[in-house]
Amino acid sequence: GLLPATLAAITGGTVAMASADLGVGASAAAATGLAALIVILAVEGPAAVAAAARELRVTLVAGAILLAVVAIVPIAARLALIASGVGSDSATDAASSVAGPVMGLITVALGLAVVGRWGMLPFHVRVSRLTDLVPPETLPLLLAWIAVPLTVVAFAAVDRLIAPLALPLAGERTVLVLLAVVTLAGASLAAWLHDDIR
Repeated sequence: GLLPATLAAITGGTVAMASADLGVGASAAAATGLAALIVILAVEGPAAVAAAARELRVTLVAGAILLAVVAIVPIAARLALIASGVGSDSATDAASSVAGPVMGLITVALGLAVVGRWGMLPFHVRVSRLTDLVPPETLPLLLAWIAVPLTVVAFAAVDRLIAPLALPLAGERTVLVLLAVVTLAGASLAAWLHDDIR
């Protein structure tokens, strides 16, 4: 199942990273995760079904978050500016008070979706079970290339939809930085403690 899965991932990744429309890009990035099922279901046994179910769950949840962000953020930003009067001096303050909490939750949700897709700490159990099941030559596809399109589109969503609003998201940034620190420190500690190179 490696060749068809690779072709599917390349196709979805190309569409995701070449599209100028965030909705199309998000859909393609989410669909790219389905390529993992082709590899996993080629393996026999009930463990393959359980692993496929986990991958499908991650794909659907991360894709839904991405699509929700693309749909919700422009509406929330527009409503905030309309409520305050577009062009007025208080537009930025109103946008911060109305859209700030929503944008903060969305930013953290995007970060968690990316971390979950990559299988980073604390979402690493799915990956360790996957590496014990599939052939080693499939791991670069399953653990890296399938996750790249969703990550690129998530960064693009933040860059194009959230960053231009200049909202005070210091708390949310702190959460993401702490998650990154836990991931880096935890992964390093796990690698030091375990003798299994995978």
